[in-house]
Amino acid sequence: MKKPVLSILVLIVFVFLSSCTSSKLLQKEIRTIRGDLFYELTTPVYSDSIKHDVYLNFIDYSNIDYETSVKRRSALIIPLILVNYVGESFNVTLGEGSLNMNFREFLTQALTTECNNSTCFNLLERGDTVSEKGKYILNVKITHCRTSSRIKLNTTSVLWFDDNMVYGGDYAEFNNDKVRPAYTDLDLDVTLSLDGKIIHHKSYTTTYKQACGRHSIEMQARTEVCLNTMTKCLSFATKNIVEDVAKDLHLVLLNEK
Repeated sequence: MKKPVLSILVLIVFVFLSSCTSSKLLQKEIRTIRGDLFYELTTPVYSDSIKHDVYLNFIDYSNIDYETSVKRRSALIIPLILVNYVGESFNVTLGEGSLNMNFREFLTQALTTECNNSTCFNLLERGDTVSEKGKYILNVKITHCRTSSRIKLNTTSVLWFDDNMVYGGDYAEFNNDKVRPAYTDLDLDVTLSLDGKIIHHKSYTTTYKQACGRHSIEMQARTEVCLNTMTKCLSFATKNIVEDVAKDLHLVLLNEK
């Protein structure tokens, strides 16, 4: 009886030690890869005459931490003699360093693409030589941007004996890793001015959550799948909020002389 008990104690100690380092391991894995954001136009093309030119000021801050972070959320350990189970859950928060393009640059491109497709005005990036006098100036500030997902690691250890069962057995491990759907909270502060006077100001908020479900994946792909899940979520959240901004600006400028 001493050997199985000792094996269980050793397993428990090993599990606790590995749990302390798992978040660092996952964090190291995910920081070595990069993901892409994308924007797909689905709104109808505005076919009437263009009424105005609007100049977008430089968006100078993405309001996202640079490094993607991984923190252990919970752990469940069930030590038995023949079968042992370890379940660990980790919260993953997207950092800008995991993107191939800064989010502020992506938002600029998304706004320009959407407004120049579905609105009554041209949206242009404002250069240093463009003064405010007689011009429509658009200021966009990212006040909040957070995208998160979750990785769940499931390990089952089964006591495996050799053929003659004389020397006892070792534990064989079986892994079943999953990535939970991501969610994004994104807030923008938008101001449209003419000749330095504000004609439209509004704060926009969107929370985008992917459809519920879990994806069982191979251990080697867990961080890549998690990163792709988060970049896809942030892309759709950006699309939702950009379409709202473009629609409101269109209505404001449609009534301008």
